[in-house]
Amino acid sequence: MGKITIKDLDEEVLLQEKMETNQKEIEEARKALLDVIDKQAELLRRKIEKYVPIMKFIRAEKFYMENPNVTPKSIRGAVLDYDAFNDKTYTYDVETGWIKEIDMKTEEMKTIPYKRFVMERNLDNALVGLDYLLIIQDEIKNDIEQQKAERKQWLKEQEDSMYM
Repeated sequence: MGKITIKDLDEEVLLQEKMETNQKEIEEARKALLDVIDKQAELLRRKIEKYVPIMKFIRAEKFYMENPNVTPKSIRGAVLDYDAFNDKTYTYDVETGWIKEIDMKTEEMKTIPYKRFVMERNLDNALVGLDYLLIIQDEIKNDIEQQKAERKQWLKEQEDSMYM
C-alpha cells in the first residue's frame, strides 16, 4: 500500500495514483476476507448438520439444550451464542434448519443466515454449544443423580429426627 505523504498533496497525479492503488489493495483484502468468512460459514453449516440427529433426539425427549459459555437454554436446538447487551439468544432451530435470533424480552424470532452469524457473533461460543451436545445426556443424568442423593439425604434426616 502506497503511503500518502503531505508532499503528495501537492502532486495531484501522484496522489490520485496512490489513492487508486490503495483502493485496489483494500478491495482485494476485503474480497479475501469475505472468502474466509464464506469458508467459516460453510464449516459451521457442515458441523451443525452433523449434530442434527443429537438435537432431534434431545428435543424429542423434551430436554433443554445448553451452552456452558451462555446463560439461556433452548428446547429448539443448540445454543450458539448470546448477546447480553441486547438480550438476544442465537440458537440453531432443528425444526426449520436455520439459525434463529431470539429476542428474550419480546420472544420475537428472526432467521439469521450463516454468513451473517459468522460475521457478527462469537464462533467459539457456537462450537462450544455444539460440542456440549455430546455430553449433555451425561450432565442430565448426573444432575438427576445429585437430586436423588440430596432427597435421600433429606429423607434420612427426617426419618432419623422422628425417632429422637
